[in-house]
Amino acid sequence: MQELSAIPKNNENYPSVGVVLGLLVTDVITSLDHGDKSEALLYLNLAEQQLGRILLYTSNSSIATPPGTFFTYSNHRYKIRINYRYDWIIDGNSYPTGAGGVVITSFYLPDANVTGLPFFRIGVDNLTKEFSGVPNVSIDEYLNRSLQHKNSTGFPSFKLIKSDINTSVLAGNHAYTIIWTYVHPIYRMRESIEIASIIGNKGYFVDYTVADTKFNNYLPIIQKMINSFDLIK
Repeated sequence: MQELSAIPKNNENYPSVGVVLGLLVTDVITSLDHGDKSEALLYLNLAEQQLGRILLYTSNSSIATPPGTFFTYSNHRYKIRINYRYDWIIDGNSYPTGAGGVVITSFYLPDANVTGLPFFRIGVDNLTKEFSGVPNVSIDEYLNRSLQHKNSTGFPSFKLIKSDINTSVLAGNHAYTIIWTYVHPIYRMRESIEIASIIGNKGYFVDYTVADTKFNNYLPIIQKMINSFDLIK
């Protein structure tokens, strides 16, 4: 349930953005205290983007932001970038997952009652650690390992809807797809899709989760985000 644990439980969109901005500034200070200038710069860039969102919401300008506007998120530490819709909040906190994986960042809309709490994550897996002693990991092996970790322990009432290696592309590379539902203890029935690809010796994944009744509502936005995902050269 870690994918939802850090979201401010606030029904007002603007204050939630302000809370996230404050957390990012705190992360900047903490990173500097630890001597990690690269991490501090990453959080500072995220804070700048969040501040831009607040200005968009509170501006008295007669020029409104078009609903289809997308911004670009870049992470030079992990060498990725992706476009996201301007009204989605960025959670810049990364955390480990699996034997060698990291969830790099997340994007979401607050207020579960109204939006269904759509949540989009980006992550990377160190396949050398994830598949110890296995050279040249195949997309089938990557898919099967992911399926092994998707069960009722991590996802209560887990139900697999679809899994294949034939329908998706990520950063121009062949990718697998997994779609499933589960019951969250707070947000109830959720539906998720995960798309992942192997690029070099790393696995890159994106996943999208929302209330099952609203799964299709945000798919056009999610598809644009997935299509825009790329590696920074």
